[in-house]
Amino acid sequence: MTTPLRLLLLVLLTSSTLVLTDCSKTTDPAGPTRTEREKFLTAPNWFYSSITKIRATPAGVVTTTPNYEAGFDPCSLDDLTRYKTDHTFSVDEGPLNCNIIGRTLTGTWELAANDTQLVLNPDQPNPAPHQIQALTATSLSYTISEYTQSDGTLIRLIAHFTAR
Repeated sequence: MTTPLRLLLLVLLTSSTLVLTDCSKTTDPAGPTRTEREKFLTAPNWFYSSITKIRATPAGVVTTTPNYEAGFDPCSLDDLTRYKTDHTFSVDEGPLNCNIIGRTLTGTWELAANDTQLVLNPDQPNPAPHQIQALTATSLSYTISEYTQSDGTLIRLIAHFTAR
């Protein structure tokens, strides 16, 4: 083999090697990354542990009533809630069923305001965001109701859940 032919063969082999190694398979882009709070929310099932009532008068007097759930129907307090990674949720009635339609309620959810609010059924008209008070791997607390009475007193109910 003559030197120019060898040189041409060497150039062809080198260039084909470079072309073949440069053509790697493209991978699908990773799905949206989940925040730490989203991971906490979607990992366990959540079970009601308690409800706290906070009452703040216009004069600045704040009264906190722990274990406010004593006034709730027991069938509302044995439900398991599951927030799924596809942004759907389900509430499975516990042994005490108070839902006359069925044993499981479903909907959609999203985190808003830099993961400080949980919005249930955000695609519905006027969805009410729930202010997240705490969210860890084992506990979840958020405001379930907040309103002002005619005298200016603010009432806030905070639901507390534990992971199961």
